[in-house]
Amino acid sequence: MVLPVEEFTQLVRDYIAAAADELTEAEYAFRPVATVRTFGELIGHVAGSQNMICAAALAVSNGAALGAIAPARVREQTRLP
Repeated sequence: MVLPVEEFTQLVRDYIAAAADELTEAEYAFRPVATVRTFGELIGHVAGSQNMICAAALAVSNGAALGAIAPARVREQTRLP
């Protein structure tokens, strides 16, 4: 089965949001081995990438927009501005 882009995007967004909501603050800092990102760093990477892609598509600055769109909990636990 092949999903349309919008449905696939929503599915991935829902999975990421569910995972972020299930973890405790301490689990955001969990690093299984030194060469892997923590969950918090991974969420920050996903948010930053999404912001960069959307900013490019809209032809706007990539800068401070991320702080405005990321939930406070994500900003705190991933150390986003």
